[in-house]
Amino acid sequence: MFVVTNRKVNTRKEGLDLFGDTPNTVGPNELRLVKVTKQGSHYTTELLADRLTQAEVRELKRRHALDIDERADWYASLRVACDLMEQAAREKRHLLVYVHGYNNDMKDVLGTAEALQAIYNVIVLPFSWPANGGGAVSGTAAYLDMGNYVLKYALRPSAAAAAKLIFDNVSLVAADANNAALKAVFSDAFEGRRAEERLSYAADINAYRLM
Repeated sequence: MFVVTNRKVNTRKEGLDLFGDTPNTVGPNELRLVKVTKQGSHYTTELLADRLTQAEVRELKRRHALDIDERADWYASLRVACDLMEQAAREKRHLLVYVHGYNNDMKDVLGTAEALQAIYNVIVLPFSWPANGGGAVSGTAAYLDMGNYVLKYALRPSAAAAAKLIFDNVSLVAADANNAALKAVFSDAFEGRRAEERLSYAADINAYRLM
């Protein structure tokens, strides 16, 4: 299982201790990718190199018929995206990006991800942020939970770009944010259409679906 994280990465530690309890020292917008493998009741972790070599990019371009400039800078996210999409097509399964809530350490996150995979037969890609008492994520989640934050930035810079996303459904379960606040946040993401025309929601649980 791959994990996307903006937690501090403890490169000298192994297993789940690789994931820190505070935001990345470069800043909360700095993302790293980690391959996590379960072995019995324990986990092994592999921090992926941030940048791909030109040879790696060339191979991904050839293998997946990508229309990209192999001389440009490409990152681990390209490799992970290719691996996951290839797996989804081969196994005929959907991909679920899971962003957890507050008070979750890495063992909680992976346990939930594994349960989601088993119950719904999907491939889960967890996004983990420092939500287990390690300090506030300054400047990002001060007014929204991290799921809302991730979706908001995924929809940038324009509705045209958002229309090309591969996701069919987006569900936000946000007990700490009311419906009016969420609609206000996402209203600028849908040019030419009111936010409520793209978002269906249930007032009691704040569960949103991106139409």
